[in-house]
Amino acid sequence: LKYQDTSTGGLVAEHRSGNGPCFAMTASLYNGIVCTGHGNGTVALWSPNASKPLLRMLAHKGPIACVATSPTAPWYWLSAGCDGIVKVWDIRAVREVCGWKPLICAPTSMAVSSTGLIALTTGNTVQVSQLSSQHANRPVPYLNGKCTPGARGNSLAFCPWEDVLAVGTTSGVETMLVPGAGVAQIDSRT
Repeated sequence: LKYQDTSTGGLVAEHRSGNGPCFAMTASLYNGIVCTGHGNGTVALWSPNASKPLLRMLAHKGPIACVATSPTAPWYWLSAGCDGIVKVWDIRAVREVCGWKPLICAPTSMAVSSTGLIALTTGNTVQVSQLSSQHANRPVPYLNGKCTPGARGNSLAFCPWEDVLAVGTTSGVETMLVPGAGVAQIDSRT
């Protein structure tokens, strides 16, 4: 894991994970902590200031397919294993909040909206789920969609402040409207 200063091009820090190949990585927009998912099922949280991971835990029994963080609740991190199981973690207590198997096979990408909706993609399927206090053991399905026939989804990103999910596919970028994904923000300057 290498941290580079984009203004000077200099290397800030370099860390060896010791967990084998890294299959997934994301960074928290809240505090800049980097989360890596490895082939041995380990998830590690990194900071450029520490030479060892801030937290290392065995999250899945097999390789990690993708990881994500919640923009509104930075203490919640998500991991998906190649077995298709998705888990939500509370890193304050280092415990699993919930786990479920939403798709037939492992997700290739995962994203969390500013309102807490969880989007997953595998093959040409996109599934959006919602965490609910009544269903604490697993999220409730919210929306299902398909990519263009023949295209496979391989990356996801919610547009900030909007109800739009961008889906990167093998044939380009597609968008889906996801009602309730964005935070309604009143622009009082106009």
